[in-house]
Amino acid sequence: MTSTTPTIQSASLHFREGNSDKEYHAAIEPEGELSRLLTGRTHCLQEKHDGRRLMVRKQGDQIIGINRRGLVVAIPDAIREAVEHIPFDVLIDGEAVGDTLHAFDLLEVKGNCLRHRRYIDRFSGLIMVIPPMLPALRWISTSVDPNDKIEIYEELRATNREGVVFKDMDAPFSPGRPNSGGTMLKFKFVESASFIVSDHNAKRSVSLCLYDKHGFVNAGNVTIPPNHDIPAIGDVIEAKYLYALKQSGSIYQPVYIGKRNDIPASECVVEQLKYKTVEAA
Repeated sequence: MTSTTPTIQSASLHFREGNSDKEYHAAIEPEGELSRLLTGRTHCLQEKHDGRRLMVRKQGDQIIGINRRGLVVAIPDAIREAVEHIPFDVLIDGEAVGDTLHAFDLLEVKGNCLRHRRYIDRFSGLIMVIPPMLPALRWISTSVDPNDKIEIYEELRATNREGVVFKDMDAPFSPGRPNSGGTMLKFKFVESASFIVSDHNAKRSVSLCLYDKHGFVNAGNVTIPPNHDIPAIGDVIEAKYLYALKQSGSIYQPVYIGKRNDIPASECVVEQLKYKTVEAA
């Protein structure tokens, strides 16, 4: 691959994750905005995976992971070994789920910074950089054509996936999480938030709390599955839930995802929560 990334000419493209054939605390946008993004041609659609943000830099023989706070972190051996197949220096951005990096951006290649380039050009370059048939390193499914976006959106929602992210195809790289009104907009099908473990209960249950303007407030309990270690008091964890109850502040039907070493306790605030709408009598 050369030091520049190719420009995609067709406006009707849908990339299935892992092959090139045609086929995070953002506010949830209103339905009118969703319709505009699905039917318009300014934003592509990608699945929002249930993982942690991870950049991977390959520089010579050294491969390191970088979390959302810019700190160097350990990466799974499978991801490291997959990146070793790339024969030149790169900086790839993505979301790690277990031993797989779902890559969605190419920020540097062969010592050249691509952050100022259009997103769709950077993504096109990413497809060319990632070798095929590597289960631990895959570029993420991306839809551009409105018909494809609508089809994939409905498919993901029907199969209870976490959500989708719309990305402005002409935008340069902007660090951080998707934000309302920015170049990346997130729509979640299931809510999730980061909590602080405040106590250990019976039967692998832990109590959760969040910060509000007065200090700590209770956020309910969550059961830790047998295949996870029980987090320590004070640890930050991630949990899915259907909604939060305004009166008690507790989350309803929580599901434990895992520990979040990349998120400080100070970010575990009640403003994350989405509350159940109460209809007027």
